[in-house]
Amino acid sequence: MILIEGGTLITGDGKTVKRIGGLLITGERIQEILPFGEKISKDVPIKERIDGTNRYIFPGIINNHGHGVTFGPLFASAAKALDK
Repeated sequence: MILIEGGTLITGDGKTVKRIGGLLITGERIQEILPFGEKISKDVPIKERIDGTNRYIFPGIINNHGHGVTFGPLFASAAKALDK
């Protein structure tokens, strides 16, 4: 199992952005989303821990090439940002 500790989850539904306690991944699937402030039990065997503090988690996006999903200038040309 892989645990991403902390972070902000962007679900991709166009409206859900939430801080989480962590994301537990088994194989290629999200097994559990921990509520903000909650920690995983020490009894759970974690193979890899990733610090997600102050980072965004985009499940399903293969690389960071998702135009229009970040705040600030759009594209490297600094085009006007999209509305939230």
